[in-house]
Amino acid sequence: MALTNMRLVFVRHGMMSQKLEDFPRINISSVQWSAGTLMATLSVFASGNRADIKSWRRSR
Repeated sequence: MALTNMRLVFVRHGMMSQKLEDFPRINISSVQWSAGTLMATLSVFASGNRADIKSWRRSR
């Protein structure tokens, strides 16, 4: 994840694919974070849309 003065960018590198989410800062109305024992989610609300970025934690 990277935040600049212009945009919020999420990059995910997988074994077989890459995914990029890009949000212009001027369009972001709010951000919400929720975390449980195994999973955390960052929700970005921009221009009437919602994007959920989910992350799974390793259990040890």
